[in-house]
Amino acid sequence: AILSQGKTITIPSGRTLTVTGYFLNQGTISNSGTVTCNATTCTVDYNSSSSQTILPLNYYNLTSTSSGARVLSSTGTIGVAGAFTPGTNSYTITGSTINYNGTTAQTVDAFDYNNLTISGARTTTSVTLESGTIQVAGTFTNSATFTTGGFITTGNTFTYNGTGTQTIAAFNYNNLSSTGTAARTLASSGIIGINGTFTPGSNTYTITGSTISYTSSSSQNIVAFNYNNLTGNGGAGARVLANSGTIGVAGTFTPGTNTYTITGSTINFNGSATQTIPAFDYNDLTSSSTGNRTLANGGTIRVRGVFTPGTNTYTVTGNTFEYNGTGSQTVAASSYNNLTISGGRSFGNITLGSGTINIAGALSLSYFNVTSIINTGNTVNFNGSTAQTIPGGAFTNFFRNLSTANSAGVTVGSSGGSTITILGNLTVTSGRLNDGGNQIAFGTAGSTLTVGASATLQIGTSSNPTDYPTTNVSTHSLNASSTVEYNSINAQDISNVPTYGNLSLTNSASTVTKRLMGNTVLNGVLSVATNNTLNLRTYDLTINGGTTPITNNGTIGASTTGSANIILAGANLMSNLTNAGTFNPLFNLSVTNTNASGVTLGGSGFQVQNFSIANGSTFNLVNQTLPIAGTYTNSGTLNGNGGTSGTLEFNGTSGAQSLNIGAYVGSLLNRLRVNNAAGLTAPLNVNAGTTPLILSSGLLNTDATNILTVTSTAALTGSATSYVNGPMRRRIPNNQTAALTLLFPIGKGSYN
Repeated sequence: AILSQGKTITIPSGRTLTVTGYFLNQGTISNSGTVTCNATTCTVDYNSSSSQTILPLNYYNLTSTSSGARVLSSTGTIGVAGAFTPGTNSYTITGSTINYNGTTAQTVDAFDYNNLTISGARTTTSVTLESGTIQVAGTFTNSATFTTGGFITTGNTFTYNGTGTQTIAAFNYNNLSSTGTAARTLASSGIIGINGTFTPGSNTYTITGSTISYTSSSSQNIVAFNYNNLTGNGGAGARVLANSGTIGVAGTFTPGTNTYTITGSTINFNGSATQTIPAFDYNDLTSSSTGNRTLANGGTIRVRGVFTPGTNTYTVTGNTFEYNGTGSQTVAASSYNNLTISGGRSFGNITLGSGTINIAGALSLSYFNVTSIINTGNTVNFNGSTAQTIPGGAFTNFFRNLSTANSAGVTVGSSGGSTITILGNLTVTSGRLNDGGNQIAFGTAGSTLTVGASATLQIGTSSNPTDYPTTNVSTHSLNASSTVEYNSINAQDISNVPTYGNLSLTNSASTVTKRLMGNTVLNGVLSVATNNTLNLRTYDLTINGGTTPITNNGTIGASTTGSANIILAGANLMSNLTNAGTFNPLFNLSVTNTNASGVTLGGSGFQVQNFSIANGSTFNLVNQTLPIAGTYTNSGTLNGNGGTSGTLEFNGTSGAQSLNIGAYVGSLLNRLRVNNAAGLTAPLNVNAGTTPLILSSGLLNTDATNILTVTSTAALTGSATSYVNGPMRRRIPNNQTAALTLLFPIGKGSYN
């Protein structure tokens, strides 16, 4: 059928025009009724050389020929179930919609659409987007369904070119582009697949919830763009990251196992919610915005260029972060699990960023051909929860400031015998720092060594004795509850430079002597392990703190008898002064502690050369024995309250001894033992006890002025070699009614 140019066909309301074959329309169709186009056989050809309006009808084949302009209806939908052949006419498309709604194979023509819809149940057939450019100025809607069929997009470019806001639909495109300046919104669900090139243009994008997937099995360029979710492994082809600009990812980045070219690229994780940074080889890696960041648990994140961690909070468990550049590179001050710095650097520099590098796992240094390590203002902090090792050896000048905070312990080097040099400060915040038998040294004058509360600095190992580091250290800040542990089975010198917290001599594998190098002060306690000997030499060891100020399971001695002093000082409670080892040669013990509860002898086996109690100090001798081989001086208080067998024993071997009891709380001395062949002069009272006076060896010398008074009625014994040489008294209780026999172990020149 032909409708000639200049002619009009009018279809009244309620009437139907059915086209079953080829309808050549050169005129005008005025439709108030219904126009139907039979499937597979109907073709409508708008053929006028003048302007024509293409009506919103369901066509099978729709064709335009001749040269006249064409206007797509601005209302309703132009349906095409077969082929659309727009020809070379000029089109006005404002407000129009073309719907490819067939149920068999169909080709979407390369054409400038306003709204484009692809619909229909296609089963096993496919829909082909024609090679060339499809431009959509309005809305693209895809509701077509397939069983085994699908879309064929080879050679096609799909361009959103509207001057108003557009949504880029979830669809598998070949090439995808956007032109103009209007805003674009990426589909918030589904996947925007790109099998060719993506040209986002200069539009402003809303990307919330969207995913863009590069799907080609051939090489593809991933353009600089702010993505929500970005998937690089939609196909198996190689990927090339944009070598300028920034690839922003606000959601999830899934690089897959494709081969990547990353030269010059930057990937920025810029989401405001938590993001995972996957294991991948990055050029430059950046994090911005406020969301938390999780470094992939497993695998290795490699950065060849610059890592900018931003101010985000990081979770780093199970990850390895590797700086693998080939020239100069900066290691960012951030938190890492395992940190690796590798590669030949062409004699560039490695810079440790100003701030703190936290390492929870292993630090691996395998770089080479490096001119300088620049670490001004940097601190490397080992803060894991399992045991960690600090590299030493060839990388000795790597650290500016070094700190540890690991309850499971940190060890320097895998083997001992070398030196690790720190150019700034060393801080043991918590846990144990074991030097591993490697000498810790400081390379810059004015450094500070800090050991925090309850933390331990271990000096030396079994086979590698080391020294406490003092050279170039101007400040030693050892917390009162910290511990410095001398741990070798080889002889070690105990530095007198710092004021220690706790001082511990350990490693019982073999007998070893560790000696003071000068007068030494502890604000904590002293502990000497089995097989360890502390040689005080001729120096004072002042102990200011701790409930148990001395725990001795080894040997404590001096160069010669009485040549050294242990001074129990400070104001802390000292309630358990114990010894399970030996004292040889004997040292002097002085009590200057001012705690109101005093110093308490808490166990057996304690013995000293000279003993003194200072003014304002108290020594508690309740039920223990204190043997004194030299002099006894009491300007303070000896306290026997609470017991009946607290014993002063005089067991000197170098001449007679004397006892002036001084101030004594408990009224009287509980017990006195004379065990000195040269004798003891002692003007005092002895309080009631099971055996208030024990005469083992030597004479107890008294006179008419200094009379020994024994208040107990307990039996006393003497011998020809040990008795009271002079007068003594024994008191009988006022209520004594029964017969009482009291022995006076006295004599004058000989035992009576």
